[in-house]
Amino acid sequence: MEVGGAVLQRAAVKSDDTIVLELAPGGRWAEFHGSLLLVEAQHGGKQLITGPVFVASVIPTPTVYPSDRMLYLTVSPLVMINGTNFNTKTTALFFSPRLFGGRDVIIFVESSTTIVVSLVKKAEGTQWADEPGALKLVAIDTGAGRLLLREDLGGVTIAEMQADLNRHSLSVETHEEVTMYQSSKVLTIAGQGFNTGNTRFRFGNGLLEGKNFTQIVTPESATFTLEEGSKWRQDAPAWPAPLILLAADAGDGFVPLGATIAKTGRKVATIYEDPRLEPSLQEIGRTLTHDFYLGGTGFTKAFRPIIAFEPLADRHAPINRDEFMVQVVNRTAVKLSLASFGGGWMPRGETGNLRVRAINTGGGMYTMNEPVPVVVVVSDDDPHRSGIHHKPDYVTQLYQLLVYFFPE
Repeated sequence: MEVGGAVLQRAAVKSDDTIVLELAPGGRWAEFHGSLLLVEAQHGGKQLITGPVFVASVIPTPTVYPSDRMLYLTVSPLVMINGTNFNTKTTALFFSPRLFGGRDVIIFVESSTTIVVSLVKKAEGTQWADEPGALKLVAIDTGAGRLLLREDLGGVTIAEMQADLNRHSLSVETHEEVTMYQSSKVLTIAGQGFNTGNTRFRFGNGLLEGKNFTQIVTPESATFTLEEGSKWRQDAPAWPAPLILLAADAGDGFVPLGATIAKTGRKVATIYEDPRLEPSLQEIGRTLTHDFYLGGTGFTKAFRPIIAFEPLADRHAPINRDEFMVQVVNRTAVKLSLASFGGGWMPRGETGNLRVRAINTGGGMYTMNEPVPVVVVVSDDDPHRSGIHHKPDYVTQLYQLLVYFFPE
């Protein structure tokens, strides 16, 4: 009997309609995965088939690489399994000690060479096993049935489980309310179980103590001060962007942080791009110009900017915040408009540079090193460079919609 290119040890007739084919030791059903065809079959000198017959689909044999990576019983949220020929659509794993997919662990086949196994969070507590020891994968099924993994048939060790250590009880709170700029100097986070003498923190964007920040740690808080020339985030796909703390080490190894079992980190701040304003000497009428555009960077539609103008001599701000409206156009421009009829960019009789001394684009009031001139306010009585002169009328009022005017 010949089946594809396979070398058979024997073929046993089980019944009138069943034949069991057994592969020879060290053999394989096919050199490549695909369809397995029965091309010849004889019994008692009689040919049983007249042409190739489909027998089975052959898929690549999966392998699992052993690993001695450390896994803490309750602190470690996941373990990665490396190997070959994993099926991203259907793969079942069989563990020792027993762990059941969906009940105890979530199995995610990331690729044909990587599987991520995460603990399922339970009300009664989450752990890999009752006691320390080897975590083994005894069998795997990628579609062709349960395949025993050797060493020797006791399974492949994928991690060494160890009891949690004393300082693995540390935690960090999520800080949704904290907003900062890229270059804001100080960040303080709250948590539990910090070691005042030696606690290390691992940020998602690779910030390092000594290079990017210095730190002062108490048992329940950590204060980070940004080093000169560093930023909390250099760039982001979109602003604002989260600052993620992935793990902390109070002396007994890094503990992954996160609100879910995946332990993908804690959000400790929301970072906004540093605001920057472009100086401009564009001329606008004190009341005749209803709106103008402010150029720069760091604007976002997630937050309506708050603008503080430089006070005039012996006065408060030239225009109060409730007298103009701000609309974010895009990252590099905002539109400022007078809020009411008869309003002006400066008090009557005043003209000159309108300067911004501080702006809040989401991360708090950001004070400029020097006030930035953004427009030059001129008198409404000054003739336009075109030669046209318009005298404003502060008396006549019109309805927004259609108006019928009947002269007396």
